[in-house]
Amino acid sequence: MILQVPEGFPPGYYSGFSLMLWFVVIALFFLNFIVFLWKARGVEMESQKWLFISYGVASLGLGFTRIFFILGVYISAQYDFYTILGYISALAGMVLWIFTLEKYLVTKTKKVLTLITIVLLIIDFVALLGPIPRELALDLQYIFLPFSLGAIAILYFYIIAKATGDVRTKAIWILIGLILIVVAQVMDGQAFITAFPAVPLELAPVIMMAGILLFLISQIRK
Repeated sequence: MILQVPEGFPPGYYSGFSLMLWFVVIALFFLNFIVFLWKARGVEMESQKWLFISYGVASLGLGFTRIFFILGVYISAQYDFYTILGYISALAGMVLWIFTLEKYLVTKTKKVLTLITIVLLIIDFVALLGPIPRELALDLQYIFLPFSLGAIAILYFYIIAKATGDVRTKAIWILIGLILIVVAQVMDGQAFITAFPAVPLELAPVIMMAGILLFLISQIRK
């Protein structure tokens, strides 16, 4: 199932200034991981502690996702392997975040979204091992990651609708940051690049940086 990078990516994809910007994105994700785990150390409230930990783990997973995507381009003979590995990293990072939200803030869902995300993660591991055809394995990634991100967005819409004060304000900024990250992810995809070749490759990482920083600042400010 291991093939070359599919056609449709323009010259300069993940190279030059664009690649430098993606390295900044990766650094910001790792910075988030460190900051949120450090914040969790000084928090006594169990729910807030686990929220910070889940933010950090999700950031770590997304940071490695970008690394695997870059490796897939530069080790093009194993593009499929690294692409699926990148999605596995992202999904794995989302599991704890979704679980924490369902355990402490949106208990009505009975952890159903967490269980679904774990099942999707298991399917991804199976796809990585090769039994699933290449086309199906890659197509599944366009469903799985949006599902997990969509699940988180739905949970935050619920929190925004029910919460008040600082909790509601932070939830709004988290949702906006998450939307920016998702938009950047879509813009970095083959379908978008093929459909809109005039859009600069540098725009996606810049938008993702904005989403990451918005997410971080909204949570560490007092």
